[in-house]
Amino acid sequence: TKTVIVGAPSGSGAVYSYIVSNNNGSVEVSAPITLVDTTKTLTSSSEWGYSISGTDTASYIAVGAPGHNNNTGFVTVFNKALAKIATIEAPFVKGRFGETVTISSNGQYLFVGAPDVENSDASNGKIVVYKNTNGTFVLNQILENPVADDGMKFGKAISVNELTNTLSISALGLNHTFPTTIDKGKTTFDGGIT
Repeated sequence: TKTVIVGAPSGSGAVYSYIVSNNNGSVEVSAPITLVDTTKTLTSSSEWGYSISGTDTASYIAVGAPGHNNNTGFVTVFNKALAKIATIEAPFVKGRFGETVTISSNGQYLFVGAPDVENSDASNGKIVVYKNTNGTFVLNQILENPVADDGMKFGKAISVNELTNTLSISALGLNHTFPTTIDKGKTTFDGGIT
């Protein structure tokens, strides 16, 4: 038996939970359960369910709504019983906070991407890191785009490995500052035709 969480982020958005089980070789899917955050009134552009991430055991499930409040965004965390345990507000405005969410497999960390936030060095994007302290996700640190004035949207995708010791962050756009070379110098991604 597995829990499957599905987002339908168009417009205000919606999030559904299904129980999928194997009954003697026949797959059975339950009627959907709608996840809601009763502390929020979704608007026509909230995009509730744009991003969803959960722990390996589904003990924590995070749902992003990056379009809410003129692209400021918020994230809601649910427990395994699908009860809301936290609503996390964006620590800044108009950054699409919650466009990407990733929870470490053990539930120790929650990473929230805001690729559209404008930083003081003219770069775009931040990753907000929350640490789980006794079931409460507490702000731990904010990672900013490391390349100033680049036009890239840092935090467009986030991944953390199972041991929670490697965090991978992508950025959408061309990196005109640092060409990326792989294969011992044989291949270079430089934003041009190579």
